[in-house]
Amino acid sequence: MFLDGYLGQLLSGTVLTIEVAVCAILLGSVLGLIGASGELSHSPILRVVSRAITSIIRGLPELLTLFAIYFGGTILLTKLFGKFTEVNAFTSGVVALGLIFGAYASQVFRGAFLIIHKGQKEAAKALGLSSWLTFKKIMLPQAWRHALPGLGNLWLTTLKDSSLVALIGLADLTNKTQLAATQTYKPFTFYMTCALIYLGLTSITQIIFILLKQRSLKHEH
Repeated sequence: MFLDGYLGQLLSGTVLTIEVAVCAILLGSVLGLIGASGELSHSPILRVVSRAITSIIRGLPELLTLFAIYFGGTILLTKLFGKFTEVNAFTSGVVALGLIFGAYASQVFRGAFLIIHKGQKEAAKALGLSSWLTFKKIMLPQAWRHALPGLGNLWLTTLKDSSLVALIGLADLTNKTQLAATQTYKPFTFYMTCALIYLGLTSITQIIFILLKQRSLKHEH
């Protein structure tokens, strides 16, 4: 039998890995935009706070951030409810990876916003556009195009870092691979299969971001 009957489990683990990574990148993109806006704010307090949070998260190992969210969240909820309350592993993984992605994405978005000529913002203000409309219609579309390469690299990193959630008991691809390798005594077979699946996912991702970049360039012209 192919892969000793563990193919279905590996595929379910792959789906969960993708779900964690996609949710993390969506959360991280929002946090990255907020962080970049804070660093580019006219308020000194917002700039300092945004830079401090970003520096702290970027300075911590990814695994430590994951454990801090998972175990720290469990301790906090237990104290709040007066009884043992464990944080959901999926939520912890998404939040931790989202924070990490957001910390790095904030720098990518910050650089992208700085590329945009200030005259465009001034022109929008002269036309009577609100700050929100200026951001939504003028700044964000251009920043998105400039940020795509950097975000693509961050996505690849997040996809691979999602394997860390196996350490908090989430049944992702890595977790399922470890289980199959242990029970069948065929570690090489299953870890090589796992590696091939990750390579396939990253290859597909790279193609998607290339297509997105080409599409953004067409709209630019």
